[in-house]
Amino acid sequence: FKSLEEGQKVTFDTECDPQNSSKIRATNVTVVA
Repeated sequence: FKSLEEGQKVTFDTECDPQNSSKIRATNVTVVA
């Protein structure tokens, strides 16, 4: 994330990674103001 800076808080959803079903990935990542 180019617009994400260290220490910023975010919210996100998770889903199974379609390329590797043993992993989960973050989706809908948004910065908390």
